[in-house]
Amino acid sequence: REPLLAGCFRVAVGRPGQNDFVLKTLADSIRPDALLFDMDGVLVDVSRSYDRAVVRTVEILAGRPAKAEEIRALRLRTGFNDDGNLTAALLARRGLRLSRRDIMRVFEPVYFGRGGDGLILEERALVAKDVLARLSRRCPLGIVTGRPRLEAFVTLRRLGLDGLFSTVVARDAVAGRLKPDPYGIRLAMKRLGVRRAAYIGDIPDDMRAARSAGAVGVAVFNGPRAERPRWEARMRRAGARVVLDRIDDCEEALL
Repeated sequence: REPLLAGCFRVAVGRPGQNDFVLKTLADSIRPDALLFDMDGVLVDVSRSYDRAVVRTVEILAGRPAKAEEIRALRLRTGFNDDGNLTAALLARRGLRLSRRDIMRVFEPVYFGRGGDGLILEERALVAKDVLARLSRRCPLGIVTGRPRLEAFVTLRRLGLDGLFSTVVARDAVAGRLKPDPYGIRLAMKRLGVRRAAYIGDIPDDMRAARSAGAVGVAVFNGPRAERPRWEARMRRAGARVVLDRIDDCEEALL
């Protein structure tokens, strides 16, 4: 009943054969039949695209920009997986309450630009294509993202990551049921025909969705090193069973 031990269990050291059996059982319990990925902050670096678009939108509408640490702090809370909701919260802190429609009228031109020349072009891949290619030969890969489907596919193609994923569950497919709702992850698992999957994300809502969907939550860190201890504590509380410093490490950690 110790709060710090919630979700933990103790295994006593036994004989060599017993130890081998326990270690194999534990490995099998987290080894997935499919790997599912979030896009933003996991496959794609959005620090110079989405994050800057949030900063710029707040500056245009409220007269002063949001701070990067403000954005990261909000993403550690529930309900801010969507950048529209996150921007609305930042504006509310500045005494400005606007509808999502009004916010996106400013946000989208900043992010997309006028003819595709916006901050979206600043996005870079966080994972090497050859790593994903090796993973795809060992088990099916999928994506569960809050991006619209067309935007997701255009970004994957531009970054050279298209053709590696057996399914992509985007915003269009979940009818508003965004993470932490587990619907998108469950849908991806159903499409792939698997019962066990790992979902790799970078914020607590990703881990909450994975846990509710019955998937293994895998947290990958991509922020300032000084923030890592606090980030990991929040991810563990949200349900992360594996914590990685680089997404490339999932190859060894999970398979």
